[in-house]
Amino acid sequence: MGDLPQDMPPPAPMAPSQAYYQMPGHFVAAAVTFLILDLSAITLRFVARRRLKQALRADDWFMLLGTVFSLVIILDVIWGVSQRALAYTMEFPENFDGNPLMLVTDQMSATLKTQFIFVLTLPLALGFIKLSILIFYFRIFAVCRGSATYTLLAAFTALAGTWTVAFFFAELFQCGTNIWALTSSSWDTMNYCHGTSNIDFSLALTDFITDVVIFLVPIPLIWRINLSSGNKLAVSGVFLLGSVTIIASSIRLASIVRLLKQGFDPSMDGILVITEFLYWGMIEAGTGVLAGCTPTFQVLFRKALPWDSVLLSIKNALPSLLSKKSSSSNADSDSFHSGSERSGRSMKYENMKLGGLHHLKVTEEDLNLSNANGRGTGNGHGNTEKEISLALAPSKSQGSESVV
Repeated sequence: MGDLPQDMPPPAPMAPSQAYYQMPGHFVAAAVTFLILDLSAITLRFVARRRLKQALRADDWFMLLGTVFSLVIILDVIWGVSQRALAYTMEFPENFDGNPLMLVTDQMSATLKTQFIFVLTLPLALGFIKLSILIFYFRIFAVCRGSATYTLLAAFTALAGTWTVAFFFAELFQCGTNIWALTSSSWDTMNYCHGTSNIDFSLALTDFITDVVIFLVPIPLIWRINLSSGNKLAVSGVFLLGSVTIIASSIRLASIVRLLKQGFDPSMDGILVITEFLYWGMIEAGTGVLAGCTPTFQVLFRKALPWDSVLLSIKNALPSLLSKKSSSSNADSDSFHSGSERSGRSMKYENMKLGGLHHLKVTEEDLNLSNANGRGTGNGHGNTEKEISLALAPSKSQGSESVV
């Protein structure tokens, strides 16, 4: 080919390629979708509580906080796209030939502000969602103090709380007391903020690991119960909805690892890089709310799963599964049966609590089965058996109890 004519301008530089999640239309569509889904999920959770005439529990409040911060993230990124601060390529002033890191424009300022709100909110959203799910597990699986399950869940709950607080303050003070540098320019961020990449990588890695552990905890407990494979899959599926959250966190982790290996590349579009990071964080928080609320509001749609047979199998299998952990409760069991009057009052209370489960023919002998063998106290297995039963039983009466 010959040379271009002298009067023809040189070809414009190629715009950086954009993945589907870096497109304005897709980004906003995904944000609005999760805005609707998360609001619907938390609303259905509270509707289920009211329909069953239950008091709100700690896991409900933690999930509400997680949802609020997830919605803050969604509204934050929608605002960013509206300002062309996300999902658009960087816009340079005419005849600009300086260092792009030192570029200060309205667009870049909006990008840094959007990112600042996001990095502060993400640990809070994810942390409160983790705490809500773990507290829910406590009510279902933490059968007695000192058991292996109780110790494991207590350790993970403490870890999740520490994780939330630690990464919130790590993100807030990643520039020391020069917090202003986070919203000034990329140049100021590089000069005043040290270890930012390490903080982001540590958050993504530990978040991924805790997600995997949290959403796998119930599976071995369920599969130890004598259920058919179909029923095991049905119950496990309710808890494994969080696998979508794990996928999102793994993609976010992979993106950060790729950027760290690649190092600084002046040819990369900074806004598109930030867009990718924020997109997968938004997806993870949004799916986390859905995964955390589904086991609670599924009470409204229980006819889709064979909960009757699942309940009966768990009810029959639970005492033998938990007996190995309860030999130390004999003294408490003896005191529990010290008087017939106390036993009668207890049975009356249980009948009131299990009002919606009489169709399962739960008798006094059934309720006291584990106690008669020296198992179960006020915090023991008899209570846990009832709670798991209530968690999975179909609701045939608005006054029935449910642990979900």
